[in-house]
Amino acid sequence: MHKLRVVIKNIDGIIYDDLADIVIMETVDGEIGIMANHIPMMAELKKNSSVKIKNDGQEFDFEINNAVAKICDNKLDILDFSEKK
Repeated sequence: MHKLRVVIKNIDGIIYDDLADIVIMETVDGEIGIMANHIPMMAELKKNSSVKIKNDGQEFDFEINNAVAKICDNKLDILDFSEKK
């Protein structure tokens, strides 16, 4: 199975950088699932939502407060503009 590279960053640095089978996230237009070889796109994520990353039977949840996502070339970049404390 092909994998998707996922990088989640905030203003303090990189929070997550690894491969994933699927990423589920809430955009302002609704929930979407991203897998390997997804078409290129950008999306604004819903404020105070979560990003779920599933990889090899493991699941990771990340709280997202004010972010955008970019999917291109089998890579998902999520940039959260909020400061983590």
